[in-house]
Amino acid sequence: MQEDKAKAEEAVAQLIADRNADKGPVEDMAQPLDSDLFRGKWDLRYSTEDTLVGLMRSGLPPLLSKAEAVYQTLEGGIVEATSNPSPGLIQNVIEFPRPKGTLRLVVKVDFQTENEGTRCRFVFNATELQFPGRTIRLPFAFGRGFFDVLYFDGQMRIDRDQNGWLNVYSYAGPSVKCSAYD
Repeated sequence: MQEDKAKAEEAVAQLIADRNADKGPVEDMAQPLDSDLFRGKWDLRYSTEDTLVGLMRSGLPPLLSKAEAVYQTLEGGIVEATSNPSPGLIQNVIEFPRPKGTLRLVVKVDFQTENEGTRCRFVFNATELQFPGRTIRLPFAFGRGFFDVLYFDGQMRIDRDQNGWLNVYSYAGPSVKCSAYD
């Protein structure tokens, strides 16, 4: 596991160095959180967060099988002409296959950008279990933190949170609400 993390760190450093050597930061990518390209659905492809990796690999036996999808949707949070950031919403979603439909664990987070559009500061505001036709709000939604965007090109996003965890996402398209869960 440590060897995988070291390889990931090396690959990220090389990706950033190559981007900067080739063309320098691209205008829209220099402040990724302030870009319209940042909004949408992002599929998690790799993470060093142990709990998340466990859910992705094996779930919570015997209650839940391994997660079939882990993604974020990001909405709002665009810096307006007055330079006052509007609050945005991140939904962290983990989907588990179930015989009677997918169970979704959704953690909703309010966020604002700072550090010239490269840091996302967030506060948790809700945790829900969503079944087709039913949502159960769980009695815990606490915490705050941030992540820094290390690399962003509109198709790939790499960030590191305050705990040092590295996450790699690929762009999956604009956010689309699913009426079965709303």
